[in-house]
Amino acid sequence: MWKYLPLLLLPVFLLNQPQMLYGQCNVPFPLSTGPQACQDAPLFCANADLDGYCSATGNTGVGVCPPPFCSGCQNFQWFRFVANTQVLSLTISPQNCSWNGQGLQAHMYQTEDCVNFTSVSNCESPGVPIPITITANNLIPGEEYYVMIDGYSMDICDYTIDVVQGSIADLPPPFISGNITGPANVCPGATITYTVPESFGITDYDWTLTPSIGVISNNGNSTVTITFIAPGTAQLCVTPTSCTTGPPVCMVIVSTPIPPTFHNLTFCFGDTWTCEGQTFTSPGQQIFHYNSWLGCDSTVICIATAIPPIVMPPVQAVICQGGSYNFAGQTFNQTGGYPITLTAANGCDSVVTLILLVMQANAVIQPPPVLGCEPGATIMLNGTASTTTPAASNAVLTYSWSGPGIVSGGNTLTPTINQPGTYTLTVTQSYLGVTCTGQASVTVTQNTAVPNAPTLAGPLSPCTNSVSTYTATASSSGPAPTGYTWTVTGGTFTTTGNTATVTWTTAGQGSVCVTANNACGPSTQACLTINVGVGPAVPALVGPASVCEGDVLFYVINPADPNTANYTWTVGATPRSRTWGTASK
Repeated sequence: MWKYLPLLLLPVFLLNQPQMLYGQCNVPFPLSTGPQACQDAPLFCANADLDGYCSATGNTGVGVCPPPFCSGCQNFQWFRFVANTQVLSLTISPQNCSWNGQGLQAHMYQTEDCVNFTSVSNCESPGVPIPITITANNLIPGEEYYVMIDGYSMDICDYTIDVVQGSIADLPPPFISGNITGPANVCPGATITYTVPESFGITDYDWTLTPSIGVISNNGNSTVTITFIAPGTAQLCVTPTSCTTGPPVCMVIVSTPIPPTFHNLTFCFGDTWTCEGQTFTSPGQQIFHYNSWLGCDSTVICIATAIPPIVMPPVQAVICQGGSYNFAGQTFNQTGGYPITLTAANGCDSVVTLILLVMQANAVIQPPPVLGCEPGATIMLNGTASTTTPAASNAVLTYSWSGPGIVSGGNTLTPTINQPGTYTLTVTQSYLGVTCTGQASVTVTQNTAVPNAPTLAGPLSPCTNSVSTYTATASSSGPAPTGYTWTVTGGTFTTTGNTATVTWTTAGQGSVCVTANNACGPSTQACLTINVGVGPAVPALVGPASVCEGDVLFYVINPADPNTANYTWTVGATPRSRTWGTASK
């Protein structure tokens, strides 16, 4: 139910906010502020109340800033209105901005719950204390909308709102569109819900009960509960209120106590008798107190008289779970002793007791694990949730499994198996010539999943005669690998676990591939295409091998390798090096 504030033309002074001294200021009520400002937003009931309205921002805090909005919210204020025209323009004029002189920002919304917002206007946020205008062009007349006004960067300003185009609706007196729903006949102690249809524009539902034979809870809403505390006849009325008070809707309610109910019973002595769902063995009176469907107190009194019986020897019988046993014209299906009265002339000629045992042979198999793919893999099936307790001391309880790969334990509840397939457990229990059987089956699957392809990383453009290292990283999903298989074209390699060291011997296009392996097989290959470049050839040095001190000699590499970019020369007994970058020195 919406909550609306009546538009009383009274001056209001806002705590912690500057007082406004406008000559033509219209101040019917303060706007809603704080974390619940949207939920508590007051409703303007007439265009004249909004046009010329004035207020001020203050250090009030905010709740959640609705998206979308021009910027952040610091001290917003909210109000609501009902649209009268499709287009509505509001000019908000700030004055006396005292916090930072940055003025106001505003936006117009449609919302049903103050949580989810739809923008219906422009968002104005100039950052200076000038008049701002927000315009909505597609309002639906008769629908409700919200306006939020916020101080820019928490600015505190007086302001005036002017309706410059269009108008909001002038709301008529409230009217409840239906009758009161709820029972007219009740009883003391009853707690009853009464309701009227929620109607647009009603801010308060005032319920009265005359005379006060009940207590009203949740007054002010369209639905109330009344706890009736006394008998009598009363008139229940509800009066709607919004900006004005509407006509009441009434109904007559009669509250009457519920008289007690008596049951006179006879039963055979030693038997049981039942009243109000409870069973008794002794004669006498039993009193039951209830709440009726209305919540009123009611009383049921049962008076039982015993007739002496003739007791016969008991009859013992056994049935399987889910079956039934017919005895003396009655059907039984639960373990227990059942005294049966065989009626004679006096109505209680003899009593014979049926002792019925319901024998179970439940077969229950827990979901099996997955059989591994490694050689000799086995799993154990689990039937321990089956019937394990004999129905009697001399009852015979047996177990039997069938299936394609039973290794051991075929007559127990936990057999060992080594093949996938369907396995069936049969539970048999025998007693007093009755045999009960239960079966359950499970399907065992075998894990054949191989690892996912690994991720392969390493150099893509090595040179001949160079050595490169490549690393395979296991996939983060799927079975874990237990090893890797490498293949290389264009070079030789050695491997250690998930790494391969490759010596590139052949220029051109080569490749490095790897699979991740487990007991079920290899993954798909992960491969890298390698472009092997030609490395420099070993230089052939031409020049004298024996020299004298002071000689100036010339050495040359012949032939020069066209694939060699430069050369590094080392001269002297103590090695010294220098790069000349040519084939001669």
